[in-house]
Amino acid sequence: MEFAVGLPGRLKRRDRAGKRILREGIKGLVPDCVPEHPKRGFAVSLGKWFRGDLSHRRDTLASPGRRVCACVGPESALRLIRDHRIGRRDHSQLLWRVVVLDLGLTSFARGELAQPLRATSLQPA
Repeated sequence: MEFAVGLPGRLKRRDRAGKRILREGIKGLVPDCVPEHPKRGFAVSLGKWFRGDLSHRRDTLASPGRRVCACVGPESALRLIRDHRIGRRDHSQLLWRVVVLDLGLTSFARGELAQPLRATSLQPA
């Protein structure tokens, strides 16, 4: 990171195009159209996942004792889960946020998020 920050601006940007060094470095390795494409996001099939592979995460949100129930009432969680499972509404974005909140609250309660970073863990290997 220090190397990248220390580079002069002329090597980082040209004609309002960022990542100049990266674009120059991959020239000839990838088709010319690749570095010219604008940034794009990618879609994630959360709706499908919550009806399949992630259904266990979805279903545990309303379990008694889940820390997230203090933020999202169990009745609300049950309604979201039921409506999503039967296909009445796609609550995948909201369910994802609740799952991440639940995981974060659980990790925090276990003390897993409160550990200070050690300087040695930041050094490159």
